[in-house]
Amino acid sequence: MDNEIIKRLTLQGYEALYVGGMVRDHLLGKESNDIDIATSASAEQVRDVFADCRVDEVGKTFGVMIVNGIEVAMFRSEKYDIQSKPTVEQATSFYEDASRRDFTINAMAMTIDNRIIDYFEGEKDIKNRIIRAVGNPDMRFLEDPSRILRAVYLASKLGFDIEKNTLESMRKCGHYLNNTPNELKGKIVNKVIKYNCLSRFVEILETADLLDYIFPEISHTVGVNQNPEYHHLNVFEHILAVINAVEKNESSTISNVMSLSALFHDNAKGLEGVRGVNNKGLPNDLGHEEAGVDRAIRAIKRIGLGNKVASDVGFIVRFHGIRLPARPKNRSVLRVLRKIVPYCRSKSELKNRMKQLYDFMYFDNQGFNPKFREVHESVLTSSYPVVEYVLDEFIFYRDELPVDGKYLMSRGLKGKEIGDTLDLLVSLNMRTKEEVDQYLHRKLLKNFN
Repeated sequence: MDNEIIKRLTLQGYEALYVGGMVRDHLLGKESNDIDIATSASAEQVRDVFADCRVDEVGKTFGVMIVNGIEVAMFRSEKYDIQSKPTVEQATSFYEDASRRDFTINAMAMTIDNRIIDYFEGEKDIKNRIIRAVGNPDMRFLEDPSRILRAVYLASKLGFDIEKNTLESMRKCGHYLNNTPNELKGKIVNKVIKYNCLSRFVEILETADLLDYIFPEISHTVGVNQNPEYHHLNVFEHILAVINAVEKNESSTISNVMSLSALFHDNAKGLEGVRGVNNKGLPNDLGHEEAGVDRAIRAIKRIGLGNKVASDVGFIVRFHGIRLPARPKNRSVLRVLRKIVPYCRSKSELKNRMKQLYDFMYFDNQGFNPKFREVHESVLTSSYPVVEYVLDEFIFYRDELPVDGKYLMSRGLKGKEIGDTLDLLVSLNMRTKEEVDQYLHRKLLKNFN
């Protein structure tokens, strides 16, 4: 359909070109579904040319029409009287349109017969794997600070470096990101996770002195040393290593929860009140798990990644430091699970979260020093089957009991005694009605005597 759009516009006397990500991907030898068309036709003229098609005018104010699901935009020039809010006018040529674009690799066009139009050496920058601003980078970032994050995103996704002057400008203009909506930051982070490049994204943010504007919760971890008995990396390096472990995993279950848990799991390490020294004079961070929960949840909610994701990540942050021995006894596992039960609403949620927690602890383990990593992995491998067994064989919630409060009331129990008895039946693992009746019978006899 996109070829037909260009052909029809051309037949009507308008210039029409492929632009943006599709051109970049074509030069990289990649397939692309990101099809955008730029044209010398105005939005109204596009609507008239495609009067027989499905045309969405949602972007008409900015000269953008959606024709059968494909974005068709007039050649545009932009004037920024207010940061990030351009006044759009129709441009007279693609050169003028390209001049207002963010980076050289996004400022190219391609004709229907695959001829590249490139006024700013974008093709050369693709060959050299460089992200470079069009024109003056200070001006590009002043116009729209979100371009700073887009540079980091593109470099992360494509595996490119950021050109020296562009990178220096990003450092200088980083404070403009205070004016970028958190929701937009969240959309970019979501895309970064989708394309499995969060570790590179975070690394570039740190290199460009931008962590404070996106993930202030972890900016203090840079260079913070850890106990060498367990760690050969500082806290920030460990965080990157764990994110890398998540990204290298081929499991289809990897999600925002796992990536964001890797990002925030040690966010409280090094903070005043958490950082301490053990009896060997080595650094420790006792209680960093609990101290990091609210910080992680606030960060995820701030950038709009959802309450459910925030809650699941908060759970992993809180409990990622649990330690069970190798091949633990049932009672040891039961004791740990009883502490975790209040943070889950049901048995199914408890099972799902314990599976996620163990998945994460395997990733976390990849950031430990090799000697400890080997020992800890054997512990994880031998303890999880016991966790699964205990979850299947023991009761943890009232709704798993064979009786409910009404049944206890029919047996003469009243008020607070009903709730207390239900909780006691859970702790006693009463799995059948007969067991409950025998217990109640003994209880009544004892009270009678």
